[in-house]
Amino acid sequence: MVAVQNVVARIEKQVGPIDVLINNAGIFGPIGNTWECDWRAWWKTIEVNLGGAVAFSHSVIPHMAARRRGRIVNVTSQAGAFRWPTVSAYSVSKDALIKFSENLAIECHASSIRVFAYHPGLLALGMTLQGKSMEGAADNAQARVGAWCRAQLESEMVASEEDAATKLVMVLSGRYDILTGRYITVWDDLDVLVERLGGVTAAGYKNYLMLRPQRDCRDEARSPWQRPTRSLLGTAWSRLTRLLRWLGR
Repeated sequence: MVAVQNVVARIEKQVGPIDVLINNAGIFGPIGNTWECDWRAWWKTIEVNLGGAVAFSHSVIPHMAARRRGRIVNVTSQAGAFRWPTVSAYSVSKDALIKFSENLAIECHASSIRVFAYHPGLLALGMTLQGKSMEGAADNAQARVGAWCRAQLESEMVASEEDAATKLVMVLSGRYDILTGRYITVWDDLDVLVERLGGVTAAGYKNYLMLRPQRDCRDEARSPWQRPTRSLLGTAWSRLTRLLRWLGR
């Protein structure tokens, strides 16, 4: 933690105030059934993927709060929104990062600091290529991850680096600060999300219901364990929306 504080102090001294913090550090972690993974490697994934974001946020936010401005983006993944068995350390760390963003946004709101969880999509670089390299591994769990990564890279599920960066700039522009605390993906129409938030706010649920992005029409291209499970609340909300639309005709 002291090392992180020293880095932040050095940046502010040499460059100037930090108005934007993007937490993007991450590792894949061990692959396999949780009880068969090395415990230290499993926990190390949590420390890096979640702990790193918490540590830098902890060090930067006091300075942002003093200036009453700042934006924080925690780069997460669909692995945090959906289940991914045999990659539990990574999946759990990303899910925790989404929830951390949601809670932090509420804590920082009075200080005019906005926080977002952002999924840039599956990119043909970095950890995706690392995962693809596992294809053909002797370990069945690793081989499945490798085959899945290859299939995704060969499908339309891959996002371009330009699209990912463009959407990130939009999130940081200030135009969509009302979405603070939300999980946003590269495929989302931010204006649609703002409209949906208006309905949630009008119903009085703003502080109790995290706004999830609209369903990606390409769900069927995902592996079975990464398709979303529909909650009772989500099903009820969907049916209520359809009923209201029908009554409004």
